[in-house]
Amino acid sequence: MALLRPCTTSAGFMAVPERSRRVDMPGLKSALPEHGFEVLRDARVLLLVRREVDATVYHTGKVLLKTTDADLAEEAYAALRPLLESHWT
Repeated sequence: MALLRPCTTSAGFMAVPERSRRVDMPGLKSALPEHGFEVLRDARVLLLVRREVDATVYHTGKVLLKTTDADLAEEAYAALRPLLESHWT
């Protein structure tokens, strides 16, 4: 589970894992399209992805969801979380 809170530096919400994690970014990148996510950019330590909401997925497991709608952020993270968890190292 992660804490979802408003981001202080941008218009969005940040999901922060309860404890620090590392994400298998190549594995996650290959799994995302199968689950309806479009990979917009791969910067090795972060992925820019889109489904209903644009999101930045960091190699540490943090996710920035680019929406000011809290309910939409929750839904977007709920769709992404199982993929993240299955690619933690």
